[in-house]
Amino acid sequence: MSASEFASWLAYVEDNGPLDFQRRYDEPAALIAWVVQAAQGGKSKIDDFLRFKNKNQNQHSSIDNAIAKLFGVKV
Repeated sequence: MSASEFASWLAYVEDNGPLDFQRRYDEPAALIAWVVQAAQGGKSKIDDFLRFKNKNQNQHSSIDNAIAKLFGVKV
């Protein structure tokens, strides 16, 4: 693999997430767990349910806010 192809793959992963299916399904599973615990009065953040922490923390806070507004739950 050439250096330019490697750089292209790095850019792809940075924009679209990892290619590993376990990492790709980590966030939806964490979101489901977070919604369930929040609906029952839990105080945890979505990051507490993530196996693989994402570098972009702002993405999670926007997800938290969107779900909180949707279900009427405090973040």
